Amino acid sequence: MHPVVPATRLTLLAVTLAATLATGLACSHKRPLREGLAIPAPDATRLTPATLPEVDESKRPPKWLDHPREKGDDLYGVGVVKGRGNRDVDLYRVQAEAERSVAEWLRGRGMRVEAPRGLVEPLDVELRAVFFDKITHNRRSDTWYCLARLDRDAEADHLKERTKVENDRLNRARKRLDADRPGERVGAALAILFHLDRRAEYRAQYRALTGDDLDVPRKLRVDRLEGAARDLLAAYGVRLNTSGAPVDGLTEAVTAALERLSLRPGSTGKGEVSVRIHRREQWAGNHPFVYLDGEMRVDLEGPTGPARMVPLHAKGSGIDLPEAEVQAARKLGQIAAQSVIGTARRIAE
Repeated sequence: MHPVVPATRLTLLAVTLAATLATGLACSHKRPLREGLAIPAPDATRLTPATLPEVDESKRPPKWLDHPREKGDDLYGVGVVKGRGNRDVDLYRVQAEAERSVAEWLRGRGMRVEAPRGLVEPLDVELRAVFFDKITHNRRSDTWYCLARLDRDAEADHLKERTKVENDRLNRARKRLDADRPGERVGAALAILFHLDRRAEYRAQYRALTGDDLDVPRKLRVDRLEGAARDLLAAYGVRLNTSGAPVDGLTEAVTAALERLSLRPGSTGKGEVSVRIHRREQWAGNHPFVYLDGEMRVDLEGPTGPARMVPLHAKGSGIDLPEAEVQAARKLGQIAAQSVIGTARRIAE
């Protein structure tokens, strides 16, 4: 196994490498690089080998080109790219391709996961323990090959740590459910829902990677915790008001988002969500465009809490005005629902 450098040394090493690559990009490439190609900033959370393997200069593809995906406790992926005339950039590209091969295989095993409550973004594969064991350059065809190895135990430890962080956050939110201020209790209940979703994603990734389940701390009692949070939010409730131009489906979209958070719209709700929309239309020749612009005011933290303003913009087009209207309304409903969830997430944080 390659020696691993600590995060501080890793950052210095990565910065030095990035500077070297930047110099190579500026001075030594023979052919224009693909537009948009960039060397990403160093990520100090990754385990990275102190040195890369020596490049094997060859006249043929390597024998390990068909390396098995799994061997022992590790997972493997092979990257293959055609050279572009810059050695440093080609090395970076073939390593990235080998790592992508590992990630794609893990996605096929279910490691890209959706949040069960749909309150946080899907969690994609973000590898932290990838090492590059072999690199070969075929001089005849100017083709680069790289064998990447994922240390499954180290990757599993990272997911354990992320799950532990979410468990700690859940425990802190649980203690705030009995706070004196209503706004703090609402924030704690929302935090529980969001942290449960993210925690479930990490646990699903761990299961896809290792085939095992992570233990749940007994003190959390997840089922009771989620029930208590949803009961508190349902009792708090929210008033929903819309004004300005009528938009088909807008009220239903916002209501559905609130109900996912257990915030039941009603006339006696303690919170308030207000949406105001302005409509205008414009023609470009025979093609109509409908613009829906406005704002959403979200007040879920009680009379002393801040009101959060969210701008809303949607545009629709079509072969006629009704079609443009429907398209704009559909987009605005999606944006408004996402804004409700996003604002609730910020309150939870």
